[in-house]
Amino acid sequence: EIDDEPEDIALDGAEEYAEQAPAYNAAASNPDKDKPKYIRDSARPHAKQNLGYCVLTEILLTLVKLGSLLLSLVFGPVVVGGAVKSGYAGFYLDVARGKCEGTKSTYRGFNDMVPGLWLNVLIFLISLVPAIVYLIFFLALTLTLGAVGWVILMPIEVLVLIAMMFVNSLSDYAFFALNAGVSRKATELIKYSFGIVGKNFGKILLLKLSFIGWWLLVIVTFGALYFYVSPYYKVALAKQYLILTGQDVQDEQDAQNEQTVQNEQ
Repeated sequence: EIDDEPEDIALDGAEEYAEQAPAYNAAASNPDKDKPKYIRDSARPHAKQNLGYCVLTEILLTLVKLGSLLLSLVFGPVVVGGAVKSGYAGFYLDVARGKCEGTKSTYRGFNDMVPGLWLNVLIFLISLVPAIVYLIFFLALTLTLGAVGWVILMPIEVLVLIAMMFVNSLSDYAFFALNAGVSRKATELIKYSFGIVGKNFGKILLLKLSFIGWWLLVIVTFGALYFYVSPYYKVALAKQYLILTGQDVQDEQDAQNEQTVQNEQ
């Protein structure tokens, strides 16, 4: 494991933070702040205000991914993949906080390229677990029971799909946590994110499902709306992370303090 950052937040503190954040937000002044509609409404102005930089970031990071494929079909995406995910997480966290600094925010995540690499590898290994479990059941049931095995396999496929969605959310939150400075160790980031996603998976899933209509519009328009829907969706995910971890409260206090200082001047 790589530990080149001496000021990491201690894991026990991160665990305590993850445990307390959802309860704190549930008792906040606005009981709807963790609802999909509130999060979408909060994310939309940030996405619109920074839409140009969002589109530029999508293009730049896509070019980075394509460039890594040209270098090597296997090792390129593995090495660069973590940095790209970290780049997305860092940029959209800045946008969700109202602190976007243009392309500086785009490449901020690349400062964590090494821990991002290990985190990406670890998440990939975790994602293999439900895939392997499904393969075992698939072979066992279809080869021994035939048509009956296919029927029994259907609920197992649903469970595996849910497990893969959980891993996907775990990946999102781990890279958000990396950029938020929770830790630079992949195992600690996974453990921290597992605590948050495990307790709030229903809320996270509801937010993602609430964008189905938008993604259908992307398909109907042959991708024309992608560069609006994708930033909107990712800002909403970042906003939900901030809310579930209580960091949105600190951001609001910082904004109020800045406004107070400007008014006094």
